Amino acid sequence: MGFLYFVELTLFKIEQIVSILAEKEHIAFDDAHAMFVSSNTYSILGRTNNLFWAESAEFIADEYYREKI
Repeated sequence: MGFLYFVELTLFKIEQIVSILAEKEHIAFDDAHAMFVSSNTYSILGRTNNLFWAESAEFIADEYYREKI
């Protein structure tokens, strides 16, 4: 699995996560994106040395909410 595949998969996953957050929070996609990219969950997602990026978008969105508790 190459780096380009990882980038494409991660970008697609971020889009899915942000859509989930926007729907749950009843906010615009751009606002949800800004909210997500400022989180620790987002920074963990970008690390290639773990398999967090391989989790489902729903799981990662749940982790984002756990972080906020």
